[in-house]
Amino acid sequence: MTATLRLVGLPTISVFLVLLCSVSVYAVPQLSIVGAEHSFGAVAQGDKVTHSFLLKNLGDENLEIQRVVPSCGCTVSTLEKNSLAPGEETSLNVDFDTRGMSGPKVKTVRIYTNDPEQLTALVTMKGEVQPDLIVEPQRVHFGEVLRDESEGAFVERAIKVSTRKGSSAKIKKLISRSKWVQLEKVKGDDHSYEGVLKLRKDVEVGEFRERIIIEVEGIKQRTVNLPLYASVREKIQIKPQVLSFGIIDGSRSLEKEAKIENKGSSTLRLLSATTDSSAVSVSVEETNPGKVFLLKVKLDAEQIEKDLKSAIRLKFASPEVEEEQEVLVSVTAVLPPSFLKSRKQG
Repeated sequence: MTATLRLVGLPTISVFLVLLCSVSVYAVPQLSIVGAEHSFGAVAQGDKVTHSFLLKNLGDENLEIQRVVPSCGCTVSTLEKNSLAPGEETSLNVDFDTRGMSGPKVKTVRIYTNDPEQLTALVTMKGEVQPDLIVEPQRVHFGEVLRDESEGAFVERAIKVSTRKGSSAKIKKLISRSKWVQLEKVKGDDHSYEGVLKLRKDVEVGEFRERIIIEVEGIKQRTVNLPLYASVREKIQIKPQVLSFGIIDGSRSLEKEAKIENKGSSTLRLLSATTDSSAVSVSVEETNPGKVFLLKVKLDAEQIEKDLKSAIRLKFASPEVEEEQEVLVSVTAVLPPSFLKSRKQG
């Protein structure tokens, strides 16, 4: 018996192999940037830094540079050509204006193209801008200041101002426009100034924000601001300052506590602790003599007829201050409508 081998579907297989081996090559643009990062070193404040970045099209289709976007208004970019044939190149010129700038700076320009592998690209300029005026420190932090109404109570910080060597800047004067800040000159001339800033401790409680104005001549920038910061707190600090019992659901008594801490240098003596609500009773435990007190507050829900907004008055005596010192602790509670309705029906 003779076996016969038959090949079925040979034309179909041949067509498949031909299609598989056929590779279509599409022409595409390719952006190349020669030296995408430029370091300009150290420059004087007010100088204009200029650099040209070389852009090339290494592809085999036209490269379209659709737009260029600088990172900030101090940087300007101009493009000589926005369409590059294969193998063609152009320059992207970038200008950085350093007026009002100081310290290390990094500026970028983003380039948008039709390169499918690189739709956006960055060029970077970086370096250090040396200011005409050197202020030490650049910001004055007084830190946490405990309020004190004693005469002559200040927090002091030293400052130093000088002009950069080679700069035409001259220090004209320093000005404080805040009644809380005094400025005392130690020594100085047209090119250097040393002084002391004195913040009055009777400044209002809260976050203190002010500035010293430094007037300059000989350069375009006529004034430089020196920011001032402080967190002003009372010597007697209460945590929390508001005791909230939330929504009262029921008639049982509720209790909460607050810590009273004396941050001053001398001790405190508690004179009295009173409340303006019969539903609130208070007691005070001295946990660290003259320095730390524990306020215990009890709320009798049976005596509340409506939402409660009450205050506890604590009076202290201190050797530092002739007058009594009074602090307030707020007490709040809310009655739900259902509770008020059931009380009326009862």
